[in-house]
Amino acid sequence: MSIIVREARPGDERVIVELIGELARTGGEASPITEGYAREYLAFAPSGSNVLLAEQESHAVGLLSYSVRPNLYHAANSALIEELVVRESARGQGVGSALLSELLNRLPSLGCAEVSVSTMPDNQDAIRFYRSHGLVDEAVFLEKHLTEPSSLAEPLSERELAVLRLVAAGLSNREIAAQLIVSPGTAKSHVNHICGKLGVRNRTEAVARAKELGLI
Repeated sequence: MSIIVREARPGDERVIVELIGELARTGGEASPITEGYAREYLAFAPSGSNVLLAEQESHAVGLLSYSVRPNLYHAANSALIEELVVRESARGQGVGSALLSELLNRLPSLGCAEVSVSTMPDNQDAIRFYRSHGLVDEAVFLEKHLTEPSSLAEPLSERELAVLRLVAAGLSNREIAAQLIVSPGTAKSHVNHICGKLGVRNRTEAVARAKELGLI
């Protein structure tokens, strides 16, 4: 299946939010990104913040965001890869390589002398991927979060918070249903919605994430 890489444009906000959300969930986190923020980000594209989208059959399956800024040491521009995500259903099909190759082809015309990316030291798959595309010089990248990275894009409802507290207490879906006088199916649906909003995969991760956020 052919892969087309293009610049993101106004109207792509929803798919950008979806892809960044999938990236966050992969790491057991939740991104606070909204369509409004994505719209503001795209507005900065002429001045250095950019998004590339990969499509298969007109369906967005991957995203690479990057920024370009002046670099005093090189007396030229420098590019930073910020996020690279491929939908789970499209992984292993060359989507990530198509996005990165397109970026590398564009950078000389943007006056860039270098491109860099950061990844967690235990993410060996990502490290191998970037090295295979020539990103082999290594440096330590340090960061400090100046705002809480854990705020939710969509807050939990009062009912969901009540369900979350019962999950934390170790109750099963059937027991939660009995407590709240709802069907087991409704209780299960609440738990699934909670996991989705918290960007986690199961009840154990939901409780851990909720504690990080101070919800329980």
